[in-house]
Amino acid sequence: MPQPQLGSTWATADNCNLVSPPSGYRAEFVPCGPAPVVPLAYTAPPAVVVPPTVMPGAAPPVLPATAGHRPLFTLGQEYYNVQLGQGIIGQPTAYVPGQHIRNFIRYLSP
Repeated sequence: MPQPQLGSTWATADNCNLVSPPSGYRAEFVPCGPAPVVPLAYTAPPAVVVPPTVMPGAAPPVLPATAGHRPLFTLGQEYYNVQLGQGIIGQPTAYVPGQHIRNFIRYLSP
């Protein structure tokens, strides 16, 4: 196969073996006959009504099990109302409402 030459003319099917002539393929719609008509009837599914749910009363608080070791003394930290949040790099951190400076230090520290 001869090497195509670059020059002032474009490569065509006449001057280059690597260019193919135009195809005789035609993309057109040819109907084969009347299409069957399907009725578009929508039937709704049967209604399912869930009866209202009655929520039970508040559950009793979960107390820690007394089995195991207990500390000799505590600093009262078990009575804090802690809230979980994210620190500066996304680490989980426990914040205590009302402790603004300590919460800021908790936010910065990993």
